[in-house]
Amino acid sequence: MIRKFLLFCIFIILNLHVFSQDTIKQLYYFEPIDYPYIRHSIDLYNYQYLLSPSMSQSLKTTESFYNFVYYWHSKINWNKLFKHKLLAYLANLSSYFAIEIGLTYLPFGDSWLHEEYHRSLLTYYGIASHDQVYDFPLFSQLISVNNVTDRALIDFKRKHPQDFVRISEAGIEGEYMLIKQLQKRSIFLNQNIPYWLSELNITLNVISYVFMCHTDQAINITNESNQHEPEIKDRDFIGLDFTAWAYDLFNPDTPYTARGLHPYGNGIDRYIKPNDLDPEAYYFLKRQGYLQFINLASPFLIGINEIKLNNNINFNFALHHYLTSFGYTINNQIFIKSRDNFLFDFYLFRNKNLWLPGFGLEIYKHKIKNNFITYKTFLAFEPSNLRYFDQSFTPTAQLSLQFEHFYHSYGFYIGLDFKSKGWVPGELCQSDCANLNLGFVFKK
Repeated sequence: MIRKFLLFCIFIILNLHVFSQDTIKQLYYFEPIDYPYIRHSIDLYNYQYLLSPSMSQSLKTTESFYNFVYYWHSKINWNKLFKHKLLAYLANLSSYFAIEIGLTYLPFGDSWLHEEYHRSLLTYYGIASHDQVYDFPLFSQLISVNNVTDRALIDFKRKHPQDFVRISEAGIEGEYMLIKQLQKRSIFLNQNIPYWLSELNITLNVISYVFMCHTDQAINITNESNQHEPEIKDRDFIGLDFTAWAYDLFNPDTPYTARGLHPYGNGIDRYIKPNDLDPEAYYFLKRQGYLQFINLASPFLIGINEIKLNNNINFNFALHHYLTSFGYTINNQIFIKSRDNFLFDFYLFRNKNLWLPGFGLEIYKHKIKNNFITYKTFLAFEPSNLRYFDQSFTPTAQLSLQFEHFYHSYGFYIGLDFKSKGWVPGELCQSDCANLNLGFVFKK
């Protein structure tokens, strides 16, 4: 994963004065069971199955980790630690740099979530792997998912070509899902936390990553990686995510072995470069780099958590550009805060031949005594076989329910999810499936 901090650091310096240190609410999740995914992770990792969490498990973990870090940071009294105001200011400023570096590179942070969204699909299909974030690669330009065999990737693409396309984009899908979760906390739970710093940092890094993948820099990075990875076990499972995504999107039935022989002569040359793409795929990838700038269109990213309509209703919005297993979608999110919390998602799905609509509705944490219930529905029309060249479409539907019960500050939750065939952001399977989630929750 590519990581750049320059623009983000400038933005912190210019905007540090808007940080708020009001009381911050805490909300933490621990989800040991996501069924049936747990069966696949136990088969591969036995009692260490939580080291390869599902999309749901990793998202809740990272969401909670961000809350934990920012909450305890707010408890630091810099003026008490440093009696000189300038020193206190500089220490506070430096602490935010440190927070963003930690949340980027440490386990349970953004990069970890990105890689675990990749790995969850590998685990689901019985492929063992290793997340390099566990090796603490601070300031590394690239972070890999490695210890994956060529044979596993050959079989994966042959048996599940559309999930093989999806796995390349799954990492940033997880990052945008994290942003969405943090924004719900900001407006609906009144968490007065500067999540927007991380949201902006993540967004800028994702944009730069997608955009870079069609440039000469992608060629140089790929060549350098190949030179320094003589052993198969050290190689990333896919290389630069979006050159691979574009190649497999346009060539879903091309055997994985067609990538050719690795420069060292052992194994397959896994990494796709921009000059390996045919002209149509290259320009399609380049267009996605520009479309990624849509993700900057949100007041959340400059610290505005809600906009007042009247005495009873506040709202906010965010635009997102997601890559999918069949192309891409433009997503408009409308947050409405009134007696209940409503999140409306409007989608426009695109492959080569089709423009298709989608709609989602979430009622977030409806309170009934000591219980909270979250309802989610999703209905869309998507390409019939989830392929870029499909000319027909079929409906996709999802219904989710999460019930949370509290004993004072502690409680448990149960989640049920039913989905028909199709791509849904943050949902692991693209086939018909049902999921059961069980976990514990703490709030304060």
